[in-house]
Amino acid sequence: LLTERSSEIKVSKDKLASGLAKLVQAREGVEMMRASLREKRAVCAQSQKECENLLVEIVSERRLVDEQRKQIDTDSHRIAEEELKFKIIATNADADIEAALPALHKAMIEVENLDKAALSELKAYKAPPKLVEMVLAAVMILFRQPTDWNTAKKFVGDNASLTNV
Repeated sequence: LLTERSSEIKVSKDKLASGLAKLVQAREGVEMMRASLREKRAVCAQSQKECENLLVEIVSERRLVDEQRKQIDTDSHRIAEEELKFKIIATNADADIEAALPALHKAMIEVENLDKAALSELKAYKAPPKLVEMVLAAVMILFRQPTDWNTAKKFVGDNASLTNV
């Protein structure tokens, strides 16, 4: 009986020792896991901060993009309106040019018919008629000259000026 009981106790002792060894081994594993968890929590916290910072940056950039998009939409609308206005102006200008071309051709023929006698007559005026003064002022504007009568007389007297006209 003693032997039987001793062997049972020995088996129980071995089981207990084996169980304790497994508990010690498990505790060491838990400690390693805790250390690993602490490191991973630190990395996770850092990553979370970086994500929050990136999110703030993304939101900020999104606002900027939205503002720029609104500005672009506003500018596009304004440009479209201006384009329409300019097309109307261009159409009107083309019509005005078409209407003025016959007068231009007629004026060019008249300029070619000018002779030195007609130019001498112009230079002889001390105060020309208003229409003559107005026409010569227009010619002076075209040649980017002062529009006063004395400058116009000098211009009419210059043979190169008549060729340029």
